[in-house]
Amino acid sequence: MDDSKFDDLPVHGAVLVNEVKFDVRKSGSFSGYASVFGNVDSTGDIVDRGAWAESLGVKKSVPLLFNHRVDNLIGRALDLREDDVGLHFAGRLTEGVQLADDTYKHLKAGALDGVSVGYRIQPGGATLDGEIRHIRRASLLEISVVVAPANTLARVDPASLKEAKSEREIEAILRDAGWSKGLACQLISAVKGLRVEPGEPVTSVLQRDSVDASALLAAIRQPAAVGKHEAQWPYRGGAEPHWCF
Repeated sequence: MDDSKFDDLPVHGAVLVNEVKFDVRKSGSFSGYASVFGNVDSTGDIVDRGAWAESLGVKKSVPLLFNHRVDNLIGRALDLREDDVGLHFAGRLTEGVQLADDTYKHLKAGALDGVSVGYRIQPGGATLDGEIRHIRRASLLEISVVVAPANTLARVDPASLKEAKSEREIEAILRDAGWSKGLACQLISAVKGLRVEPGEPVTSVLQRDSVDASALLAAIRQPAAVGKHEAQWPYRGGAEPHWCF
């Protein structure tokens, strides 16, 4: 399949602390994996082994940010290297910077649950295998300590959705969970078009109502990637960022 549509696309991918444990030290530094090879993330991406090799050939460190915001610089990600597991790094937090100090305390206490890489797919550096995208070559831009879990949908309480009495209430719940207004409305609109009978398979509903299943899936997946951090990073060409928490 033609993979040119992936060229120059800014993306993010996350690894949870409970997937790869951090080594948090007393000196305000920590180490761990910013990217793991071979596993499918919440948006259907797999980072292939060697994806970072070319980028690491020209840089040995990148900015360490909080939640991918350039105005939340908290230190430097050093000693970047690939091993059999993934992209390993050592985070050095800047002493005396309030956000960096707070981040270190939260990391040490286990209150922060993830780290995310900001990167740009190189031309021809990604291919599709069905619904799975393989990232084979990418340029590392930054590494961030992040608050959000691997999937923003995990923040939505199903009970609160059941209690919602209007579309506006459902939208408010989704917005509180980190969905943008546009994405929340997109999902509500897609679901409104479904007439589901008790016990009826979802695939039958999609076929019967002529619903674009891929579009609906994209609407469900994208909030997990975008969340509340849309357009924070000044990407080249003005493209919107794609977030993978």
